[in-house]
Amino acid sequence: MTKAGFKKLLHVINRFRGRKIAVFGDMMLDRYVKGSVKRISPEAPVPVVRVTSESSVCGGSANVAVNLAALGASPVLIAVAGRDAAAEELRVLLERSGVGAGSLIRDENFLTIEKTRVIAEHQQVVRFDRETPGLMTHSSKKAALEALETALKSGCEAVILSDYGKGLLEPATIRAAIALSARRHVPVFVDPKVEHFQLYRGVSCITPNTLEAFGGMHLPPKDGQAAAARLGAAILQKLACATLLITQGEHGMTLFVRKGRDAATTHI
Repeated sequence: MTKAGFKKLLHVINRFRGRKIAVFGDMMLDRYVKGSVKRISPEAPVPVVRVTSESSVCGGSANVAVNLAALGASPVLIAVAGRDAAAEELRVLLERSGVGAGSLIRDENFLTIEKTRVIAEHQQVVRFDRETPGLMTHSSKKAALEALETALKSGCEAVILSDYGKGLLEPATIRAAIALSARRHVPVFVDPKVEHFQLYRGVSCITPNTLEAFGGMHLPPKDGQAAAARLGAAILQKLACATLLITQGEHGMTLFVRKGRDAATTHI
């Protein structure tokens, strides 16, 4: 990166300071159990992991809020959690990171989402999930939308929809969240789920990974920047969004900015 480019990046990062941003979406607790493997279990053909460390971090929309706080922004996290130990652990982690938990909706029928990864010798051995997305109540979704409306009225300058398909962001709440934001001319940025891809028409920015981008357009995945460029142009036209960022793992990311009927493309 050039010196001028670095200065521009710092300027962009500094603009986050003090910005009030609503994060609306699926929150989860990510657990990591790390250890070593020295033998196979005599009970079944599986490795025996001797645990050396355990840790928990904010995941899903909670991770987005934590990252915004680290950039100096003032995130308002709106999510649904259960009335359980995992929810309390998330609350503590959020507050340590400077994210208030005042807009968290507690639902006694809903299990706070937990993803536990067991890692040995730098390799993931297994992951197990605890979740009950179908049990989130209508009243919890309604309360979340009311919290979003309150956040918008109090001066939120942007809304991020963090969609992991875990219950909060269903078609009705997606449409309502976008409509509430549009009413106040607040830009909406979306980390999408493939199943809901077409519902995000007209948002300011959508940020799928490569597989989500192809899947959202019902196309088979293809390699190469030429294919990514064609795909990006098609998504911009289909969804009528202002910008699109396709993340491509180790291959970087490609930004598409709508310019009339055309798209300006920048690969990073």
